Amino acid sequence: MRKLLILLCMVSPVWLNAQNLTLSNQAEVSILTCGPGEELDALFGHNALRIKDPIWGLDNVYDYGGFDFDTPNFYTKFTLGKLLYEVNSREFSHFMRAYEYYERWVYEQVLDIDSVEKQEIFDFVQWNIKPENKKYKYDFFFDNCATKLPVIIKEFLGDKVSFENYLTVTSSFRDLLRKETTSMPWISMGMDIALGTPVDSAASLEEHTFLPDYVLSTLENAYITENGVKRPLVKSARMLYDSNKAEPKAGILNPILVFSLLALVVLGMTLRDIKRNGRSRIMDFIILFLTGFLGLAVVFLWFGSEHAGMAKNLNVLWAFLPNIYVAFLVVRKDPPRWVRGYVRFLFILLIMMLLVWGFGIQIYATAFIPIMILLGARYIFLWQRGLA
Repeated sequence: MRKLLILLCMVSPVWLNAQNLTLSNQAEVSILTCGPGEELDALFGHNALRIKDPIWGLDNVYDYGGFDFDTPNFYTKFTLGKLLYEVNSREFSHFMRAYEYYERWVYEQVLDIDSVEKQEIFDFVQWNIKPENKKYKYDFFFDNCATKLPVIIKEFLGDKVSFENYLTVTSSFRDLLRKETTSMPWISMGMDIALGTPVDSAASLEEHTFLPDYVLSTLENAYITENGVKRPLVKSARMLYDSNKAEPKAGILNPILVFSLLALVVLGMTLRDIKRNGRSRIMDFIILFLTGFLGLAVVFLWFGSEHAGMAKNLNVLWAFLPNIYVAFLVVRKDPPRWVRGYVRFLFILLIMMLLVWGFGIQIYATAFIPIMILLGARYIFLWQRGLA
């Protein structure tokens, strides 16, 4: 009869998940860390919880990284930080097939916890995957598929578990993102434009775990203390699938090169304007319109998004929203006289940007240097000669 029950459980895991199951003493709870993928939502890797019980034929993965593409206004909600993510459950074999297909490595850390704690975690995730409980408000830095798992461990192990601080260098959120995107300079540049001053604060050990690799490292350095005896939280670890896929390499056309070339073009055209006592009006229109359009995007994300990292974005000092309007004035042969004072104000904003950068209030990408040279040179020309 027992063998028949085990067989039924093995072939019908969905039925099993709906029951109030008591785990056997052979059950294991582990944390899975997965390598990055090529899609934008997979660039930083992934974490998931695995619960395995060979007696009951149970082997499920609980994943807090799910979302519904059919959600109305999906991309708008994602951008504004209003998209609800959800926890899902699937069989471990299905999970592995997906990661093997996309050639993303999977590493497992089995937790050294007792039967009561395993049962409590299992009961919690079973409750969590119910339709009425599965959705949560996603935040890239503070509430995502990675941050959820240390919180669950701490919730059910309490003061028994301690996460030892293994960090030798204090990093900001921006520094951590840049380390993860060294081979993707354009994506890194885009994040530098979209993210504001909050991401330049130092991240604590707990806050590092918004990135899956740091969940792995944090668990490696975690301990349980019982009856005065200290032991590692992880009792065993192994690579379940090791991908041979080569890491992407940055292309030749990186932001520094591209913006440096653009700066040279603008400087060259400005020197030509000085020699012929003229003005390249179309170029002035393009510069002001593009910086104004980027300013519109920055302001929209600052005030419209609920993502904490997009607030107080001082990229507005160079990507200045009113430039969209002024662009249609400078393209005229004789713009209003006040535009000259406006351009002088834009140059002052660039000086403020240098001060903000120098005092570490917001850290800009190195690729911003040729942009500042480009803008500064053109603004000086416009107020000194071009708009006279």
